[in-house]
Amino acid sequence: MMNRTTRLLGVGALLIAGAAVAAPGVATAAPTGCSSQYITNGTGAEATCTGGTGTFRIRIDCRKPGQSNTYPRTGIWAHPGLQKSTIWCYSGDLASGKTINYNT
Repeated sequence: MMNRTTRLLGVGALLIAGAAVAAPGVATAAPTGCSSQYITNGTGAEATCTGGTGTFRIRIDCRKPGQSNTYPRTGIWAHPGLQKSTIWCYSGDLASGKTINYNT
């Protein structure tokens, strides 16, 4: 019984050690220096990032004037320093919220 317990503990230790090696590090690359702004009289938004790696995109919530229901719109995945991510609401609608999504 002692040998079986020792073997199980040994296998468990190897599994834990293997998981630690396979797990990604805490420091993952990401876009840096990112900002966003509303454009075209609040009917759209754009995001830019000046450095880092990975990709980013703008996401906005759009709504018809005078209504509270919103629908999401997202821009293209863009590369820092090279591109902007831009999106507009459908004609006549306004952007009521904006965020930047990151993909590292």
